[in-house]
Amino acid sequence: TPSFILSNNNLSGFKAFPVGGRSGSTGNFFSEGASALFWSSTEVDTYDAIYRSIRSLDHFTTLGSYQKSRGFSVRFVSD
Repeated sequence: TPSFILSNNNLSGFKAFPVGGRSGSTGNFFSEGASALFWSSTEVDTYDAIYRSIRSLDHFTTLGSYQKSRGFSVRFVSD
């Protein structure tokens, strides 16, 4: 049964810690404690790539693209 309670949905055991990200232009950190941001292996072009974010407050997810100069987390997956 679908549920918005994270512990009921996490069958894979994946944990995302809301460490935020780093600005590519200033080097400043942002969204610490509020979001977990992850790069995808999919590039949009030379400068941008796809990312996914998960907000810690409401578990809302976002899919978008940003400049690759930003600092986001990377999740390693093994087959």
